[in-house]
Amino acid sequence: MQKKVLSIDIDFLFADSYMFNPHIQDELSPEKSWKAIELFTGTVDYKPCEASLEWLTELLAKTCKKATVEIIKDHEEILPLLREKEIHKCQMVNIDYHHDINYFNDN
Repeated sequence: MQKKVLSIDIDFLFADSYMFNPHIQDELSPEKSWKAIELFTGTVDYKPCEASLEWLTELLAKTCKKATVEIIKDHEEILPLLREKEIHKCQMVNIDYHHDINYFNDN
């Protein structure tokens, strides 16, 4: 049986996160990006969009009752996690509001 993987980016819950894009650069790590956002906005304490939170809560309650939950900080952690769990074939769905807070690439 093929495993199903649901990846939900936290920015999905923060509809106004598009405002951060001018303050970050692709070269920054996620941690440095959040620090830059804090310097420009004065805070990193944001309230989630109620409609998104309600939709997500309902989705998880209806469809993911037996799911294993893994919390990761970076998209790049998904593949190593799948390898660790010996999941070689899966169907993956990614829910993401927009461009990630920042992609970090060592290349």
